[in-house]
Amino acid sequence: MVCRFCGYDFATMRRPAPQPQRTNGMAIASLVLGILWLYWVGSILALIFGYSAKSQIDRSGGAEGGRGLAVAGIVLGWVGVGTLVLFLVVLATASTELREAGFPTG
Repeated sequence: MVCRFCGYDFATMRRPAPQPQRTNGMAIASLVLGILWLYWVGSILALIFGYSAKSQIDRSGGAEGGRGLAVAGIVLGWVGVGTLVLFLVVLATASTELREAGFPTG
C-alpha cells in the first residue's frame, strides 16, 4: 500500500527517491531568443516559446522546471516588441518630418 500524498510505501517502509526536475527546453529557447532579439523575430519567437513552455511546465505536475526562464523570456520578448513599436513610430515620425522639410525620402 502506497500513500497517495507523499508516496510512502508501507509494504517496504520506504519513501521513493525524488526524481530530479528537468528544465524545459522551450523555456531555455525563450530566454535565449529574448536576449538575442535577432531583428525582432527573436522577440516574437521568445513570446511563443515562453508561453508554450509555461503551459507545458504547468501541465507537467512538477516533473519539469524552468518556469522562471520562461517568464524571463516572455518579459524580454515583450521588451523587444515594445522596442520595435517605438522604433517604427520614431521612423514614421522622422520620415514625415523630413518629407515636410523638403528632403527626398524615397
